[in-house]
Amino acid sequence: MRAPITLMTQLAAVLAISTQSSLPRYQALYEALRQQILDGLLLPGMCLPSSRMMSDALGFSRNTVITAIEQLCVEGYAQARAKSGVYILSTVPVRWENQRAIVTKHQPTISTRGHAILKESRIPSTRGAFAPGIPDIHHFPFTLWQRYLTRHTRNAPADLFFNQTQGGDLGLRQALADYLRLARGVCCEARHIIITHGTQYSLQLIADLLANPRDIVWMEEPGYAGARAAFTAAHLNIMYQPVDQEGLVCATNAWRQPPKLIYTTPSHQYPTGVVMSAARRRDLLARAAEHHCLIIEDDYDSEFRYETKPLAALHALVPNQVIYLGTLNKIFFPGLHIGYMVLPDALADDFRKAQVRLHKEPSYIVQKALADFFRDGHASSYIRKMRSEYQAKRDVLVALLQKNLGDTVQLGGLETGLHLVVYLSKKMNDQVIAAKAQEQGIVVAALSNYYMHTKPVRSGLILGFGNASVPQIKRAGKVLCKIILI
Repeated sequence: MRAPITLMTQLAAVLAISTQSSLPRYQALYEALRQQILDGLLLPGMCLPSSRMMSDALGFSRNTVITAIEQLCVEGYAQARAKSGVYILSTVPVRWENQRAIVTKHQPTISTRGHAILKESRIPSTRGAFAPGIPDIHHFPFTLWQRYLTRHTRNAPADLFFNQTQGGDLGLRQALADYLRLARGVCCEARHIIITHGTQYSLQLIADLLANPRDIVWMEEPGYAGARAAFTAAHLNIMYQPVDQEGLVCATNAWRQPPKLIYTTPSHQYPTGVVMSAARRRDLLARAAEHHCLIIEDDYDSEFRYETKPLAALHALVPNQVIYLGTLNKIFFPGLHIGYMVLPDALADDFRKAQVRLHKEPSYIVQKALADFFRDGHASSYIRKMRSEYQAKRDVLVALLQKNLGDTVQLGGLETGLHLVVYLSKKMNDQVIAAKAQEQGIVVAALSNYYMHTKPVRSGLILGFGNASVPQIKRAGKVLCKIILI
């Protein structure tokens, strides 16, 4: 059965529109024929007019027509038969209207596990005066950084552009080992360090490799939502432990069900900012050793400490019992996407292999540039400079809050990091205040949102000052104070 002659009229009308676009002529003809098939105007078994006939009728070159028909055949809409012609195949899709009805009726759905993950996947705003956890990138020496990147891109051997399997560039791992030894008292060697894409990837690897579904993991309450998301995705049984002014509190009866893993932020608890006391650290380490628990120490912004020297990292006290997590994204800039783990000797090689399979390793060009950035002293000098910058911003914010709010609120988490907490009175609703601030373009986080299992002990606002300029802090701070006092 030959395709009806009206096909030429229909094609000509479609092509009059299609050829006005930037599509090549053969592509326009292919799309027109394909649409005729999908719309059921060209039925299975029909034989297309010859290429010469279509060429004459449409005013296209014969090569253009042949190319379009060949594309139909390649994609399974038609079949060329020797000395017979080109036929529409019977296996083409049904009319699109019917397909759409089927698709609409049977939409893909998110699994129960997926919904649990999405519940933890609120994307925080990074724009606004007080967005927490965002560093100031305006002082970073990007011109210098670009020179390091260019140097290693230009001189890189070809195999550096393939996937790597070493656990990270040796030079960067050695530079980090030297830095951590001086800055945090973490005594490790390059072989103990795995370079990752960031803390979230590190947490996912830990959950996947060290715990089985339904194993118990302890988290601080209130706590870091990113860790909660990683543990939820791994089907772990999260048990929340409260935080007081000395950090994580592990009640005696809690140890009746000892966890497989304990996640904690001892140097600057997230989000309250409290520092775990020395006595609490010793007790936690002793109890964990007694019950063979592994501690995950997230030391996410301890580089920025303002009045006193930091307490030693937990890893510095018991290296084989603690996995130490760090990130360079909060030190330098978020788009760097470089984090690291310091692992017990027995785990390092397995983690290296798993990362290669699950996540791949971060760019070795970037890692080599970072290694030189550390080795040449730029990282240390930049951290010193930014510590001073952040302290000045914090002081401006604290003075403004104290002047405008007085005893109405209490401030916490002032010793270190890039955020502080404004504790509100019981009659104040932190979520309402945060919503009103958002209407004014001011991003603050409600402390109550960081409680997952228990009723919030206190109402408060988390104010990040890292990415705000001093004028922004003053302007937005005054507006926020007015909102709080309403």
